[in-house]
Amino acid sequence: MIELRVERVGFDLENQQAVIILKEADGDRLLPIWVGALEGNSVAMMVEGLQAPRPMTHDLMKNLLDLFSVTVTMVFIDDLRDGTFFAQITMKVGEETKEMDSRPSDAVALAMRAKAPIYVSEMVLEAAGIRPKEGEEDGGEQDGDEGESEDEGGGAGRPPQTH
Repeated sequence: MIELRVERVGFDLENQQAVIILKEADGDRLLPIWVGALEGNSVAMMVEGLQAPRPMTHDLMKNLLDLFSVTVTMVFIDDLRDGTFFAQITMKVGEETKEMDSRPSDAVALAMRAKAPIYVSEMVLEAAGIRPKEGEEDGGEQDGDEGESEDEGGGAGRPPQTH
């Protein structure tokens, strides 16, 4: 398991999609995950330290978990099949540990709200991760201008389904 942190979120306004850029905590590899605009916005708000005037869906999820004394202990992006990422949310319920299948976009948004670590399997990072080119600190992509990337190769740098 390799720990990741959210580096940033970029938006493709033309296609109404977002890309969450995760970066190795102790390395330079990046993991781009294409998500819907709403999910991307939810993560971007946390990156920017912004709070919506009313709870958004992921805020509501976190509030419900808190209400029932459930703690999110970690998120694990554990698989990549046919261009789709898979994740598990690990939670502590009393003395019991439970795992729940999740889209990575929801898992990352919830992990950020719960201040829980995000991990990825070496297999997933090896298959979909990219290394910044020499002289590019964060992969060279700018918000709204993702362009071609070296991720899964699903046309214009985007896999067909990723969340």
